[in-house]
Amino acid sequence: MRYRIISLALALLAAFTVSAQNLKTESVDGLGARVWRVTADREASIADRTLNPTYFIYSNGSVSDPMSVVRNFGMERHIDSYLATVYVVNPANGKTFSPTADLEVYYKLLERLRIINNLKLIGKGAGATFINNVLSLHAEAVSSILTIDGTVKPKLNPVVVPTYCAGRNKAVIDHYIRANHALESGGGVWKNPLHQVERIFINGSPMSDAEYFIDAWNRLLSQNYRYNNYTTWYEGTDVRHTRPYELVSYVMFDRLHVKRNIVEENLCGWGDFLWYEYVPENLMDAPKASVPLVILLHGNTNDPRTQAETSGFVELASEKHFITAELEWQGSGKYASMGTDGIEATVRCIMEKYPQIDPARVYVQGLSAGGMNTTNLCIFKTNLFAAGASMAGGLVYEARFNMGSKDEIAEQIKRYNGNMEIAYMLVSGTNDSKFTDVPDDDASSKGWLVRAVKTMAELNGMEVGETGNPSLDPMFGMAVRDRRNVSTMDDLTMHEGTLYKGEKPLIKIIALEPYGHWNYKGAAREMWEFFRHFSRDPKTKKLIYHE
Repeated sequence: MRYRIISLALALLAAFTVSAQNLKTESVDGLGARVWRVTADREASIADRTLNPTYFIYSNGSVSDPMSVVRNFGMERHIDSYLATVYVVNPANGKTFSPTADLEVYYKLLERLRIINNLKLIGKGAGATFINNVLSLHAEAVSSILTIDGTVKPKLNPVVVPTYCAGRNKAVIDHYIRANHALESGGGVWKNPLHQVERIFINGSPMSDAEYFIDAWNRLLSQNYRYNNYTTWYEGTDVRHTRPYELVSYVMFDRLHVKRNIVEENLCGWGDFLWYEYVPENLMDAPKASVPLVILLHGNTNDPRTQAETSGFVELASEKHFITAELEWQGSGKYASMGTDGIEATVRCIMEKYPQIDPARVYVQGLSAGGMNTTNLCIFKTNLFAAGASMAGGLVYEARFNMGSKDEIAEQIKRYNGNMEIAYMLVSGTNDSKFTDVPDDDASSKGWLVRAVKTMAELNGMEVGETGNPSLDPMFGMAVRDRRNVSTMDDLTMHEGTLYKGEKPLIKIIALEPYGHWNYKGAAREMWEFFRHFSRDPKTKKLIYHE
């Protein structure tokens, strides 16, 4: 077998080891202030990361040359390495920042971005003072802050936001410690004991702005992102009237000691497939057939690293000791669509490459369209997987999502006759339009989730009973067992229920309230806990449930 390895990068490169290329600068008009945007003058490659950072920089007064600000913070190579976008924002009146006029500029800039997931604020002197006194009170969409010098008024109520405080102003430090409910943990670090991502780094040493930025990136700015998924984040939101966006830890492959391989291979003769392998370093020499494998499928037209970087499964792979791989199953650009058979060929290729993978413990998980394809694989490649989990995706009869037709699925169910079982889990946000108002109607696109549960139950030879009846369960509309509501540290409620075949819990449903149409990292842990109870005998293909 021939493998064309494109990159062995461990993920986040050191911010200043990549040679800088030309940057481009352009004016952003219509905001009520002079604002420049600085970006890398190149296209993204498959080795570039998703969730690229965006910065709003507020300097110590008016700036006529935005590149001087970029150079002052030593960000040229950073912008190129991470395809970062920098906005250099001048005061609306051209002289000093105003708590009203410049807050309006800030909101207009947020609205211009529309989709926000990795926004960071940098302020120095008067710019830091403006961030401290004004923007920190309106930082619902901000993932982290770097503030250098500056002052703050007393008794303000800032939004929770991880912050790097450069300087010795105790009032500024206390301002952000209070916002994050943080306790001192030594070495200039303060953390919220319940929410570790909510933290403060304090650096009172005299350093250049570039040195502050490098230290802030390594210790804080690279640690988390933030997006609003209380509705559906990629549809945009009203940035002026929203709850604080969800703070999410950023996957750091090198710090997790996970090796990432990017592989191209023409396995089936109809073009190159692309997939990403994530292998914990301590599993490279694991015994044969001792390590589980989790296959990840991204959402419709998403970047093929979406699941690895936002689902939480790579972090779990490091912690729980399994291998995971994300497939470019849909195909994009020069890469071919895999189809159901191509996915199987890719999975078997990965298993051949890593003999430590246990063929009895192979699982599949997907988001949205990848979740629909997960359901499809559970139906048509049942003997390959022991369990599957869909996040925000149910069942459709559409060729563009690699789904079988209604007749093909019915024929597969008839063929198995309940004798080829598979464990299945479905997770959806209650604010996801595909979850709400789900009639028991195959003709309705909003019946995806109910249809998935009923179809998987029929495949397993299980009885579901009546659906769409709130009196049976106000959340699920059907009778379920093990019903419980779990409050998360992210202020969500996980409504859980399980369907059994005899004493085997073969189907589990979780509704996240309130949540939209995207990954929730806490769900990955629930999925893994579900997966680990199931294996499939490689010879008999019988599904085995482990208490």
